[in-house]
Amino acid sequence: MRFLVISALLWMGVWSQTPCLVSKPTCFTAGLCGCTPSIDFCEVIPQLLNATQECACTNTTIIQPAECACTNTTVIQPVISSVGAAEYVKRTQPPNNSRAPGVAFLVDTEVLNTVPSSIVASAGAGGTAWTLSTGLYVMDYEMSLGDAASIVVMNAPNVGSLGVATFDTNTIAGSSTATTWIHGRAMINVASGSRVVAVTPHTGTQAVVAAGTATDGTGVYYTIRVTFLKLA
Repeated sequence: MRFLVISALLWMGVWSQTPCLVSKPTCFTAGLCGCTPSIDFCEVIPQLLNATQECACTNTTIIQPAECACTNTTVIQPVISSVGAAEYVKRTQPPNNSRAPGVAFLVDTEVLNTVPSSIVASAGAGGTAWTLSTGLYVMDYEMSLGDAASIVVMNAPNVGSLGVATFDTNTIAGSSTATTWIHGRAMINVASGSRVVAVTPHTGTQAVVAAGTATDGTGVYYTIRVTFLKLA
């Protein structure tokens, strides 16, 4: 069992070049494992660098995230995940009742954002823009428009550059009939630095209209929704 655990850890690339400088150190921060490790990992592997590795203990099989380091070094902090999601909506109509090409739809209610340092909403191009840090994203954008129309994602190096010239035609979605739910999806790859994206009509001044018959007691919902999945 010891050989299999050690072999797996070595294969997964968690070996550290920093040697243990004390004999039989306590590797697992007190309270994280909840039991005494059955293997003294520091005798063989000085530090576990991946905060999601399993540790073998005498009374259990899998222990959830653990930090491990020799007693004479600084405890290694958990790895911060680069994966996350965000969702933004707007359920009332103005100012989305009149959006020209190059003018962004306003989608200013944040429902969820698990990676706020990577996906940052702000004002831009007359509506809402999102600054995306380095990474790979799936962007979804959906709404119902009053006319047969198409929407497109603007993709620019900064907020001030957003406009018709920054249309990413690979992201166009639309409908040949009015008041039809439009759902666009695009992969946004930010190879380095950051990029700014926003959603706008592709041609003609457009209006977001009622999304079905759902109401809040005072009127129908004029829903527009933009979501992001950060994959890396």
